[in-house]
Amino acid sequence: MDFKLALAATGLLCFFSAPGFAQGQAGKRLTNVEVLELTAQPLSASASYMGHLEPTQRVMIGSEVAGALEVLDLEEGQAVKPGQVMGKIDTSRLSLNYKLALSSYDLAKDEFDREKKLFAKQLSNQAKLSQFKNKMEMAFFQMRLAQVDLEKSQVTAPFAGVVSKKLAHAGEYLAKGAPLLELIDLSSVKARIQVPEREIAFVSLGKSVSVTLDSFPDREFVGKVSALSMEADQKSRSFRVEVVVENGKGELLSGMLARVRMVTQNLTNQLILPRDAILEDEKGSYVFVLSGDQASKRPVTLGLGLGANVQVTKGLSFGEKVVVVGQQMVTHQERVSVVKSSQQSL
Repeated sequence: MDFKLALAATGLLCFFSAPGFAQGQAGKRLTNVEVLELTAQPLSASASYMGHLEPTQRVMIGSEVAGALEVLDLEEGQAVKPGQVMGKIDTSRLSLNYKLALSSYDLAKDEFDREKKLFAKQLSNQAKLSQFKNKMEMAFFQMRLAQVDLEKSQVTAPFAGVVSKKLAHAGEYLAKGAPLLELIDLSSVKARIQVPEREIAFVSLGKSVSVTLDSFPDREFVGKVSALSMEADQKSRSFRVEVVVENGKGELLSGMLARVRMVTQNLTNQLILPRDAILEDEKGSYVFVLSGDQASKRPVTLGLGLGANVQVTKGLSFGEKVVVVGQQMVTHQERVSVVKSSQQSL
């Protein structure tokens, strides 16, 4: 009989010494978890806006004189230099007008000079002299106008740019002011965006922004705020902002869809957690905080979302360890087994 009791006692001792119970609490195996020790982190929040690229300069070049278009040797997409002759109006009529005006001026000047000599000899009066002087000055102005028209028969580029539209062809008769072509400057491009009223305080002239394009998905361009409206749109309650991006290689084209990302907050000494560490119940957000080998449920208040991370504004302190892997299997004040412990890095 004593032998049977001793054997039973030995069996029970072996059962409670099995691995699944040696690590457990009241016969339960401990849950394996990974924890993260909280340190002060910088926080940079940003907002994104949509816009389209436009040239920084866009000018409609028109004919400054009436006449037949003799030459317009450019095609759309062709680059021009400042001062380059782009087209020419027929000068036959303009040259004739200038010669007639010059002849009239020379005649009026001769008449004035002759009258001036007579006046000096007291053979004429001041009224006649003034009359000839006015006639000479009027002829001079007519001559200069004809000369300017002749000079303007050549259409020149006001700045370095690219022909975006060709609106006339050689042989056409043009009225004064008729459009010839559209010239755009793509050495830099701009994107116009609308910034909501709640975010306009973070925008200032010269502020650097990030610009990404569908045309270049793996690249990020740097832009700067170049213009800022001082009046909100009454319907959308947003402000118009212009961002300029340098385009030295000429690869950015007018009309491309642009996403402008602007930093709206730069903070230091913030508590940041992976989103996956946050759990939810009917009372709100919570995490499990490790103290010794025990995990306790802790309500938290969340702030800004930062992609895969989130700001914690209340409920945690620097130096505390939060369960970031295995938390779904943990209950309040449960003992756990920490298989990995790491510290946040900046």
